[in-house]
Amino acid sequence: MPGLSHIEKKQRKSCVAWLNTSLSLEDTQKRYVFATLTLKQAVKHKKSGIYEPLTDEKAKQNAVWFAAALNKRVYKNRYKRGEAKLELVDFGEGGEGKMERQHRHMLIELPTHLGFNEFCNLIDKIWKGSRFGYSQYDLQIATKPSSVIRYGLKTGTEALNLDNLSFGYEKKH
Repeated sequence: MPGLSHIEKKQRKSCVAWLNTSLSLEDTQKRYVFATLTLKQAVKHKKSGIYEPLTDEKAKQNAVWFAAALNKRVYKNRYKRGEAKLELVDFGEGGEGKMERQHRHMLIELPTHLGFNEFCNLIDKIWKGSRFGYSQYDLQIATKPSSVIRYGLKTGTEALNLDNLSFGYEKKH
């Protein structure tokens, strides 16, 4: 996203500073999953047979859809009513004009009522069911969430998907 305005760049930098501050106060009760989710390079329309190539915008939309679907499966009606939402940070990497396949790095809160394997099975099912979700991915416990943030930003703050950010979310009781 080379065409970011000065204001957008400033907003991203402020967001990154906030994330790093939030994560340095690591809550020992919370656990996070570091997900690397690969995207299909194109999808074939069933009726026309024409391939629709993946763009950066479509990759972002796919990631937003994935996060919403995951929240619905984890929190069900509580999510729909705005009472609960997974904390999530999403970064894009690769793709258009680059040699590597486009993929997302996500730091996702591990819900307290689910085990790691059960949560990974949900991620697997939902990601593969998304429009551009590819079968290659990697899921692991994020032992140092702040390191995941630094890794996600290795190509710059433009990698941060602000449309798919839910961190420091206040759960209503």
